[in-house]
Amino acid sequence: SSAARSRSIAFPLSSMDHAGAWTGPSTCTIPIEHLDFAYIENCTNGSELEKIVKRLRSGEDGHFPELLASAEKQLAKNKPKSEVLKKTEREVRRSDLDPENRTRIEEEINEWENDAKEADARLKESGPHEKSLRPVRKVGGVEQGKEKKEWKSRIKSGDYRAWDSLDLNRVENEIEEAEEEKRRKKMLEDEEKLKPKLPKLEIPEDPIERQLMAQREKTKGNDSFRAENHAESISFYTRSIELDPLAVTFNNRAMAYLKLKNHSAALDDVNEVLRQEPDNRKVRQIENNNRNNVCVYS
Repeated sequence: SSAARSRSIAFPLSSMDHAGAWTGPSTCTIPIEHLDFAYIENCTNGSELEKIVKRLRSGEDGHFPELLASAEKQLAKNKPKSEVLKKTEREVRRSDLDPENRTRIEEEINEWENDAKEADARLKESGPHEKSLRPVRKVGGVEQGKEKKEWKSRIKSGDYRAWDSLDLNRVENEIEEAEEEKRRKKMLEDEEKLKPKLPKLEIPEDPIERQLMAQREKTKGNDSFRAENHAESISFYTRSIELDPLAVTFNNRAMAYLKLKNHSAALDDVNEVLRQEPDNRKVRQIENNNRNNVCVYS
């Protein structure tokens, strides 16, 4: 009926409102009388509160900051993980800066551009430095190193005395060791390929700032570990250790190494944990179990 239509309004919502908050590309219908302080304060339905917040953010009925703040507060209380509460910070634009800061930044950019042009001009004037360059490697011109083992002369089929004196256990161990070494090298190569190319770590002088940065890098490592991206987690743990070498970070990196079957690196980290915390029984048990998996060539 017309009365029902007047009490309930359908409205489209864009993916981003004027405040930079996510609203979702949906169309929802709510009664107009629900846009009220008393109703919002008593509402405990998270889905309905989301619709109310979206409605108020859309600005179709005007802008009511206090009512919107009340609705967002009630939504955060009843559904704190709602996507509607997430806000996207808008990047700073030139018009947002005050004249003094804008002028300072523009001067710094112009100075940097001039320095780059002068450096480029100096390089062009100096010409190529052919003497300082290494010779180009020729295809097939590099002598291959003797990577393969020189096998001993084969035992003749009729030399029964030599066959009787052959230590089969020793030969079998040598073959297993060679195969294990190949697996280890391949594992390290694969691990290196999976590591992300992170920017160079700038270590601050302030110890408090250094600890905070180390905590952030460790948190990134934990997130990557939970996502089963163990090579990436190792990179973040390593950066955290460079900033603040805590036992807990060495322990986390050891777990990541174990996931990649890199028992030698894991054992090194476990030993560092035990050096800092000799009474850590849990890590001591990991160290005992892991030591048996370490290859003699590691």
